[in-house]
This record gives sequence, C-alpha cells and structure tokens, in this order.
Amino acid sequence: YAPKSQFKKALAFEKLGQLDQACEEYVKLSYRYPDNELVAETIARLGQYFMSKGKEWQDKATAETDFVKKEKARLQMVDMFKSAAQVFGRLSVRFPDHQLANKTLVLSATCWIRAADLDKAVAVFGEIIDNKKADSDLVAQSMYWSGDCLMKKNDLKNAYRMFKRLTWDYPESSWAKYARGRLS
Repeated sequence: YAPKSQFKKALAFEKLGQLDQACEEYVKLSYRYPDNELVAETIARLGQYFMSKGKEWQDKATAETDFVKKEKARLQMVDMFKSAAQVFGRLSVRFPDHQLANKTLVLSATCWIRAADLDKAVAVFGEIIDNKKADSDLVAQSMYWSGDCLMKKNDLKNAYRMFKRLTWDYPESSWAKYARGRLS
C-alpha cells in the first residue's frame, strides 16, 4: 500500500494547487519504488508539471517589455521545456508497453519544438513514426509535425516527402488534410 499512498498524497497536493510539493512527492515515489506501475503515471505528471512551468515562463517572456528580463524569461522557458521533453521521453524507455508511452513521446517532441531544438523533435517524432505498435492517429500527427519541423529547418525536400508520405499512408486523417494544405 505504500506506493499507492505516496501517489495519492502527491495527487492530493496537486489538487490543492501545491504543485511544487506534489512534484516532490512524485519524485519520492519514483526513487523509493522504481519498479512500481505507478511510476509511469508519475513520470507523465512530472512532465506535465515542467511543461506548465515552461508555458508560464513563455507567457512572462511575451508580456515583458524590458529586453534583458524578456531574454531571461525566454531562457527559463527553454530550460523548462527541455526538462519536460526529457521527462516525457523517459516514460517510453522505462515502460514501452504502457498506454501513455507513445502519447508522452509526442509530448516530448512538441516540448523539443518549444525549446527550439528541431533536430531532437524530428528524431523523437521519427521514433513514433517507426513504431509499428503506435496508434495511427499519433503516427499521422507525428508525421505532420515532423514535416513542419523540417520546413522550419528549411529542409524542404524532406518536408515534402514527409507530408506526401502522410497523405499516402493516412489519407483519411485530419493530419493528412493539414498536410495537403501545406503541400499546396
């Protein structure tokens, strides 16, 4: 009962809005009971915590008018999104068959995009695309965002290939519709 109690304690702090304390309790759970099945859920919640902190810093950077403060907030935002990406990425490594494994990989890749590391984002999206067990909608979404990243990197040839592959492999998905729009 100890791991479940630790998890419920963290959830209680989270519901009370004490996210920093909840985070500490989640970390305690992962260190004390590393093989427990609740650790996967803990990893996902920790990733959400860092992602929300990144969004807070992003809002601060957007609202700030002073250049130095704006840049400081932007750097904090990048650090938080990098942390979120790394945490989300650990779930699929430790628990490859967990129901959240591929979803957190997509979140990891989107956090890499927000951290402006497009190469890592494309690599993580590639893991999802190559995973034969992944949900087709997640694969289609990964193909779209991978193509988007490739366009941002000015790798137009590979972006075209990714969008075209998406429209061929998943023609009925909403992501294929977006890809067709980008192709035109």
